[in-house]
Amino acid sequence: MNSPTETPYSLFNDDMSVSIANKNQDTDEAVVQRMRHRTDQGVRFKFCGLVLQNFGATLADMQPFLEVTPSAMTELMH
Repeated sequence: MNSPTETPYSLFNDDMSVSIANKNQDTDEAVVQRMRHRTDQGVRFKFCGLVLQNFGATLADMQPFLEVTPSAMTELMH
């Protein structure tokens, strides 16, 4: 089993939600570019709407390639 410091887990910072906010695009440009590239290959990135709400943010505050689901737990079960 890989540790959190090994690839691919080490490719992202501890709080992905910070990386995918539009306001942090310049700071976390490499992460955003990798995610955009994966999106172009068909990977879908989903974000929990409850977490978005807790941040006091809207979908407009996040990268455009994200899909928001009402609840991460419900989405995982689905």
